[in-house]
Amino acid sequence: MAYVAVKGGTKAIEASIERLKYERLKDKEVLDINGIFSGMRGLIDSVMSEASLYSRELASIAIKQSEGNAEEAVFLLRAYRSTLPRKHYTKVVETKDMFVERRISASFKDILGGQILGASYDYTHRLIDFNIADETKEDAEKWVEEFEKKVSENKEAKYDLRHLPKVLDYLRGQNLIEDCEEDNEEPKDVTKESLQFPTTRSQRLQVLTRGQTGGVISLGYSSLRTSGLDDHPTVGELRVGNLPLYISDPLEEGSDEDDYYIGEIKVTEVENFMPTTVMNDKGENERKFDIGYGICYGQNESKAIAMSILDQCLQRKNKKYPTGDEEFVLLSIDSVESCGFISHLKLPHYVTFKRKRKVKAVKNNYNFAFFDEGSKREIRRATLKAVAIPGYQVPFASREMPIGRGWGTGGLQLTLSLIGKEDVLKVIDQGSDESVNAVNIKKLINKTTGVETTDDTEKATLIQSRHRIPEVPLKSDQILVLQVPTPEPLRDVEPSEYVTKRLHADKEYSAAWLMLFEQIIKYGDMATGADHPVMVNDRYVMAPSPIPKFDNPKMNDSEALILLGAGREKKIYAVPPHTKVESLAFEDYEFKRENVTGKVCRLCGKTGVYMDELVDEITGETYYQCNDTSNCISSLNERIGV
Repeated sequence: MAYVAVKGGTKAIEASIERLKYERLKDKEVLDINGIFSGMRGLIDSVMSEASLYSRELASIAIKQSEGNAEEAVFLLRAYRSTLPRKHYTKVVETKDMFVERRISASFKDILGGQILGASYDYTHRLIDFNIADETKEDAEKWVEEFEKKVSENKEAKYDLRHLPKVLDYLRGQNLIEDCEEDNEEPKDVTKESLQFPTTRSQRLQVLTRGQTGGVISLGYSSLRTSGLDDHPTVGELRVGNLPLYISDPLEEGSDEDDYYIGEIKVTEVENFMPTTVMNDKGENERKFDIGYGICYGQNESKAIAMSILDQCLQRKNKKYPTGDEEFVLLSIDSVESCGFISHLKLPHYVTFKRKRKVKAVKNNYNFAFFDEGSKREIRRATLKAVAIPGYQVPFASREMPIGRGWGTGGLQLTLSLIGKEDVLKVIDQGSDESVNAVNIKKLINKTTGVETTDDTEKATLIQSRHRIPEVPLKSDQILVLQVPTPEPLRDVEPSEYVTKRLHADKEYSAAWLMLFEQIIKYGDMATGADHPVMVNDRYVMAPSPIPKFDNPKMNDSEALILLGAGREKKIYAVPPHTKVESLAFEDYEFKRENVTGKVCRLCGKTGVYMDELVDEITGETYYQCNDTSNCISSLNERIGV
C-alpha cells in the first residue's frame, strides 16, 4: 500500500494570513494613514518609544497593519529597525536646549521660567465627548483657524522656550543634590552589544526607555506600593518638547560649529528627587536629594515618571524588593521579548507528512537575508568566537526579528548571517519539515533570500532545526543550526546570570553533578529527558538545545559544524567538527539514551531511530512512527519502489 504525503503547515499558514486580512477589511473600509498620523498621537508616541525608532510615518503604517494592537505595531517597527544600517551617532544632546511645549514641577510652586501646562489630559474630566462622533473635517478646520488666530493675538510676555533654566541646576547651586562623579565613558549601545550584568547606568536607561509602557508603569507603581524605595519620590521637573540633533562632520574632526543639524525629535524628560541622607566633610549627616531620570520619545509622561522611579530603584540595588534586582527588571520589561515568548506558548507541535517541493523566490524590499551587512558581520564575529571556544556561550546583540522571541530567533539569526545564494536550506521542527514553525521560518528565509529549499537532509548545506538532530548522519560540507530556548545548563540550580558566568570560568560544575545525583536518589536513575547536559572538549558544560538524549551522541565527533543560538537569552555557542562531546554521567550510572529496542515504525518499518509513540483513536492500539519525517518518507519510498 502506498502512503500519500499530507501537506498541512503551508496551507494552514496561508489560510490564517488571508483570514487576518479579511478581518481588517471585512467592513469594506480602509483606515486612512493620515488619520492615524494626525489623530492617534498618544499611540504613535508609545509605539515609537517602545520600538526605539523615531518615525511617526512608519509608526502610523505599523498601527494600521496591526489594527491598533500596540504590541504588534512595536514588533513590526522593531523588526524593520533591525534591517537599517547604523551610519552615524548623534552628538550628546543637552536637554536644557529643548524647545519646551510643556513644563511642570511638583516640587516647587514657582520655578524660574514659570510652569507651562501645555497639552495634557491631566486637567480634563474623563467624560466621553459624544460630539466627537459627529465631528467633520470642516468643523476641525474652522476650530483650528480660530485657535491659531487667538494664539497669534496673545500679547502676554513670553519666555525663551529654547533656554528655560533647569530646576536641577538651581538645586545644585544650593548644594542640595548628592554629589556624583562625572562619567564620560562611551555609552554602550544595547542594540549592538549584549546586555551584561552588572550593567552600567546607560544600559539600564536604554532598556527602560525601550520598555513596554504598561510594564514600566506597573513596576514603577509596585516600587511605591511595596516600599521598594526608602521614601516617596517627587517630580522635580517634567518637560515635553523638541530636542535638536547634530552629527559630527563625517569626513574630518572639527569644532562644534562644524556639526551638521539633522532635525529634531519630540521627547518627554523627567527628573525626580528622592530625599537621602549623606555624610558631609565634617562627619555630620545631612539631607540631600538623589536623582532619578526618565526620558522617552514623544509625549509619554507616565512612562517617563515610572522610568525615573525604576532608575532610582536600580541605582540603590536593594534586592529585598524585585524592582531592586536589575536582572529581574531589565529582562522582564521589554515588550517584544516578553510578548514574543508568551506567544510562543501557542506554537503547535504536530507531525505531518508531505511531498517534496521548491519555494519560488518572492520579490521584496529588504536586504538579502533581511539584516543589513553590518548586523550580519557582528553575528558572524560572535559565531567565529564560539567556534574557537567550543561549548562557550558567546553573548551577542540579538536583533529584533519579524517572528516572536521563542519561535526560533536565535537559530534564525545564525542562519540569516551565514546563508549564501548557493546554499540549499532545510528547516525542521521536532523532526517535521511541515510543522507551522518550520514552514513559517522557511517562508521568511526564502522571501528574503530566494535560496533553494529542500526536505532531503543529504541535499541541504544549511539545516536549521528545533529539538532534533536529523537521523541521516551529517557531512563535512553541512552546517546544523539548533534553536535554543535556554542556553545556560546551570539555570535550574543558579538563577543569576552573573554567578553562572563565574562558575563556568572556574569550571565549577558541582551543582550540575549534584542535580543528576539527586535525580538518581529520587528516581533511581538520571531522569533528564531532553537537554541532558554535555561536557564539550573536556572544558565547558553545555546545554545541547532541548534535543532528546537520543541525539546527544550524534554531537560527538560530528563531521558537520553544529551551531546553537538563543535569541531571547542572546547567546551563541558551537560544537566544531570532530569535537569531543560527552553526556554527563557517573561511573556506576552510565548515560542511557531513550530505549527504542523492539519499536518499529508503522509507516516505513524502520528500527533503531527516535520514535513518536502514538495511539490509534479508533482501536486504542499503541503504535510507533519515525519522528524524522523526511527520513521516514525516504525509507517508505525505497520500500515501495518510488
